[in-house]
Amino acid sequence: MVKNFLSKKIYLSLSACLVIISIFAGAITVFMFAQQFNGAEKIWRCMTESAFLPFILNVLPILLATLLAFFLTGSASVSCGLVGFAAIFLTLVNRYKIVFRKDALMPWDLTLGAEFMGIARSLGREFYFALFEKVALAFLLLAGLIFFVRTKRMRPRIRLAGAVCAAGLILAVNFTLLNNAALYSSLHVEGNIYNTVDNYDSKGFLYSFIYNLNSSRLQKPVGYDRRAVDSAIAAGARPADEVRTRMPHVIMVLSEAFSDFPIDAPLSFEGFTDPLANYKQILQEARHGYIVTPGFGGGTADTEFDIFTGVNTRHFRGIPYSFRLINKPFNSMARTLSTLGYANIAIHPGYGWFYNRQNVYLDLGFSRFISSSEFPEYRMKGMYIDETYTMEKLREEFEKHLAENPGQPLFEFLITIQNHGPYPDKYLVAKNFNSSAQLSQQDENELANYLEGLADADRELGRLTEYLKGLEEPVVLLYFGDHRPALSVELLNAMLPQEPPGSPGEKIEMFEAPYILWQNPSAEALESLGKTNAPEIMSANYLGALLLTALGQTDIDPYFSFLADMMTQYPIVTEHEFWTETGGWQVYTPGKNAGLDLLIHWEYYRVTN
Repeated sequence: MVKNFLSKKIYLSLSACLVIISIFAGAITVFMFAQQFNGAEKIWRCMTESAFLPFILNVLPILLATLLAFFLTGSASVSCGLVGFAAIFLTLVNRYKIVFRKDALMPWDLTLGAEFMGIARSLGREFYFALFEKVALAFLLLAGLIFFVRTKRMRPRIRLAGAVCAAGLILAVNFTLLNNAALYSSLHVEGNIYNTVDNYDSKGFLYSFIYNLNSSRLQKPVGYDRRAVDSAIAAGARPADEVRTRMPHVIMVLSEAFSDFPIDAPLSFEGFTDPLANYKQILQEARHGYIVTPGFGGGTADTEFDIFTGVNTRHFRGIPYSFRLINKPFNSMARTLSTLGYANIAIHPGYGWFYNRQNVYLDLGFSRFISSSEFPEYRMKGMYIDETYTMEKLREEFEKHLAENPGQPLFEFLITIQNHGPYPDKYLVAKNFNSSAQLSQQDENELANYLEGLADADRELGRLTEYLKGLEEPVVLLYFGDHRPALSVELLNAMLPQEPPGSPGEKIEMFEAPYILWQNPSAEALESLGKTNAPEIMSANYLGALLLTALGQTDIDPYFSFLADMMTQYPIVTEHEFWTETGGWQVYTPGKNAGLDLLIHWEYYRVTN
């Protein structure tokens, strides 16, 4: 009986195979959408709002890849099995990455071997059992299809013609549809248009994945003029300002998702803790303003890159993340300070392998990079090392340097991580504010949890400045946020004031983050900070130049000297536009603006030389 059962085979004709492959492609596409985190109602709304293009754009790659495999192998079972296995595997990887990292699978993730292994080691045994069950089931199904379902032999001529047609269609669809930025941007998004996960959920994983693969490349600026950059470097090579006999220590803190929007929002904290009480007080003692960050709700590493290198990430959108541009010693603000005799330490209470920070920071000129592996017996809050312990580590390293290297100025950079999103139920706190705005229960939950973490950051900022005030050592503090918090667009729209037409905020309101430049009494007595003429709001890549200007040390690197001039002329520069005090928002056209041409060409020069 078993022998008779095993001897039974199903032989499919060419037309039957084509029908089955079409049905298979549709079924796999439906499965992929089902693995996203939008419910059926939201998926249907995305389809109807975008004329069902998300389904079409996701089913086409599956269909064409399966047809190509079919004509190459001569087997519908093998082709459906191979393509289906690959599609299901990538879909599940994307799903689990969103679950564990709150971020979608990007093409360059497949090249991050160290990062992948680090995450893999942190997953529990239950995860691998569940994954093994799904993989084993898919393998058994594939084996059964190959064994019992056969394809009638096709003539070589038909197979060759079919393979050529399928390959040609793959190229045509890829270069006309899957590589079309205008089409991708036009599709409806449920949630935040700046959030990668929301884009994947709304437009489909496979289409979004392929689109990002197509758009990831380093492009030379239009009309790139290497000689103009060389001339600018030669003209800007001037002796540095006379180094003071006593340079101040410099502490720089990148505070995760730090934002001051609650100050002007329709919020009241009567009966609650004001989450910005210390910040408001420090504003009276410090220079302050806003930076325009490269990303919304994420992309901390891109902000780090902009601050230290002076290069604008927005001009390198074809690169997965800007730290990928650093694979050798790179001229940076940290390296400039080291030429002045500063010792350099960078601290991040996360994995050193993430974004390759453990190597990037050494290439930026830091002599030491401290990651979570050097945080013994740390405390956690909201899934991350808490703000208090992180700040204690900063003070510990600062005091260690003072004891071991008396007389040598220190540049200490710290990234905090506690208040990283997502925020729903992050701290499991009760409502801690009153608001005149009409907020949904979900938005109230998000906001309450975000404000809990913001209050922690504010408390530690206050403790840090009080500590520095009591020191005889002169210290300059630069404290700033890395991006807007990853709150819903609806919530932020309810919290943020409406920006007037022509104002900076009209186009970059979602990308603003505050900064304060403060000095303790000892530094103030030495007149450590000079004038900067900084605009109220500026692109993040100017912040390093602002600090060097305040310290009187931009001339060591001609590029930072150039940035110090540019930040007053062109405070905000985005991918294709710029904003000035006199002209408002204008479109950048290569060859029409010598200053911006030089800026963009010089940026390319620095990342490629």
